Amino acid sequence: MSAIANVTLTDSSSVNHTYTPVEAVPLAKWKDLSSGLHIGSPELSLGMRLPSRTAKTFKVSLKLVAPTLEVSGAGSDTGFQPAPTVAYNNIATVDLIMHERAGLEERQDLLALIRDALSDAVVTTAVTNFEKPF
Repeated sequence: MSAIANVTLTDSSSVNHTYTPVEAVPLAKWKDLSSGLHIGSPELSLGMRLPSRTAKTFKVSLKLVAPTLEVSGAGSDTGFQPAPTVAYNNIATVDLIMHERAGLEERQDLLALIRDALSDAVVTTAVTNFEKPF
């Protein structure tokens, strides 16, 4: 079992974001607390389901939530500044489902293929420009 530690992810501007562990059981969770605010902090989570009598598969679920805070004005006539609130979230989820009989090489291939698919031009164009493949 891996010990939970910081996770560093790099954005499209080559800026590193450090996600700090905030929870380990039952779901591992990390938050980017660099803004100093807990509300609106980007969150990464990783969960795992083991095979059972009814489900003969392992399931590894990865989720990234990237919130955007509401832009507030200078405040009211009294000078009161409203508390920060989340305007919306951008969310990415990846579920890797592997049969309990899958060997190490098969699992490594699945990870490599999905990593490559996420960086493929068709996927990046769909995400960045909302262009559908034809």
